[in-house]
Amino acid sequence: LASYARDWSHELDPKWRFATHLQRVIRRPALAEWTVAALARRPRLASYLLAVAGDLVPPSACSLRRMGIHGAMRSHSPHG
Repeated sequence: LASYARDWSHELDPKWRFATHLQRVIRRPALAEWTVAALARRPRLASYLLAVAGDLVPPSACSLRRMGIHGAMRSHSPHG
């Protein structure tokens, strides 16, 4: 059972984290608008994130740090 729980977490935790962050953005109108504007300037990133949301790409492959945009998005966020 321990290996099942470990495998389940490995497979589904990234999707849960992605969905949770997406919901946090959607619940804040100013942040949602900023995110849409930012993604409009980065169509490849927007397409990639939609693929993650649509289960076309495994969420474990989605890492803002790995994509090199984590710091850029934080420094340009509407909330500092």
